[in-house]
Amino acid sequence: MLSDFLGVPAQDRHRIVQWSVDFIDFFNIFPITVDSATRMIESTRAMQAYTLALLEERRRAPREDFLGILLRHAGTPDGPTTEEIVGNAMLLLLAGHAAVRNLIGNVVWLLLTRPDENRKLDADPTLLRAAIDETLRFEPPVTLIPRIALEPISVCGNSIPAGAVVQLSLAAANRDLAHFPDPDRFDIARQPKQLMSFGHGPHGCAGVNLARLQSEIALRTLLSRHPELALDPERPITWYRTAANRGPVNLPLKTAAIRA
Repeated sequence: MLSDFLGVPAQDRHRIVQWSVDFIDFFNIFPITVDSATRMIESTRAMQAYTLALLEERRRAPREDFLGILLRHAGTPDGPTTEEIVGNAMLLLLAGHAAVRNLIGNVVWLLLTRPDENRKLDADPTLLRAAIDETLRFEPPVTLIPRIALEPISVCGNSIPAGAVVQLSLAAANRDLAHFPDPDRFDIARQPKQLMSFGHGPHGCAGVNLARLQSEIALRTLLSRHPELALDPERPITWYRTAANRGPVNLPLKTAAIRA
């Protein structure tokens, strides 16, 4: 979806995915390794060059995609520079799809490993949005977000100096007993409030509504077309598990029928 929005050709989407993984891994694999650093640098350079090439194409043949619109306003008094266009395009492509991909996979995995909850959804498809929110709480696709302390503070007896980077655990906040009774139980009828999965305040995720909509469309389509969806016991699941990201890389499934 983001590739279409920005104007990335369909045949290049696999490259965007790989560049994104290489970039994200650098920040979420501890300790940092030569391999993760090298992959991040090489992929960032490749993505920068690729985005500049797309902009050059728009200069030769203007288009009404996001890159084309930004380029049309470049050079105006309040318009973006080329560097700003490239930076924002890369941010959207790097950060805009990995969490949604993980979220969709986590919803499917949780439903198929908890038959009672899956039957609830099958009996009442209107619970899908609640199932997505409960997945965001129970198995968030992003588990940590960094914040910088603007002033010295004390939290639970721990002193945090100004300028320190603090990694906040979204996964822990989403299982706070003060807000979520029986937090270790996955319940799609819970309809959780005050979720921290998209951050909070002025630095909350700008794409929260888009992420929810993408997930709902993808899951509603999948589950309605494959009513007898099940995990494939003969093929193992492989997981994307770093310090801050959770989701299946491969989620082998079986189905007995397809609805039109």
